[in-house]
Amino acid sequence: MHVCVILNPKAGAGSAARRLPEIRRALDNAGIRHDVMETEGPGDAARLARKAREHGVELIAVVVVIGLLLVVVVPAADRISPKYALRAAAREIGSGIELARATAARSGRPAALLYEIDRRTYRLYASPKPGEPQGDGPWGLSQAGPTRSLPAGIRFRGILPQGLRFMESGELAVRFDPLSIDGSHIVYLENEQAKTISVKYNALIGTADYVDGTAEFEEVRY
Repeated sequence: MHVCVILNPKAGAGSAARRLPEIRRALDNAGIRHDVMETEGPGDAARLARKAREHGVELIAVVVVIGLLLVVVVPAADRISPKYALRAAAREIGSGIELARATAARSGRPAALLYEIDRRTYRLYASPKPGEPQGDGPWGLSQAGPTRSLPAGIRFRGILPQGLRFMESGELAVRFDPLSIDGSHIVYLENEQAKTISVKYNALIGTADYVDGTAEFEEVRY
């Protein structure tokens, strides 16, 4: 998908231009190719929209009220192409995994992600600070952020922790240790068209890969 964002850099006393990096990040996170065109005077928005259409742009977003842009553009793109909604959801999961890994490394104490598969939610847990009581989360950890939900139309097809059984319902807590030994797992996401994308996290190298279809762990041979 190719999106053209048309904005007036002077809108909102310049707030439109100041939020342009945020707009670009939102589109990048959704995996959407995009260009930004700036108006210079009256009638420019219509002219630029016609020009974009002539060059095969699939979605045009004209920024009138900048505060509405991130509410309008990305969900609209997701509705047009379910593939992009699935990819965006995978990147959100990957960001959550990276945050859990970084939390454990920064604090020197374990962290965890708790996936509630049937509820389509997940959340971060971190170790209490020294002197604080144990939390009510897995391994005595405390919730360290909001509960996040998958986008509409996206579900967990299942989760596979390395060396353990595949989970397709219920709750699963994945532990991240400061030395990046624990935490390898694969999250399988599926949309309403039965398309699957896998978020495969390797704790030893600290990276999450995005694989179209069903990924697997490589067999270790000695």
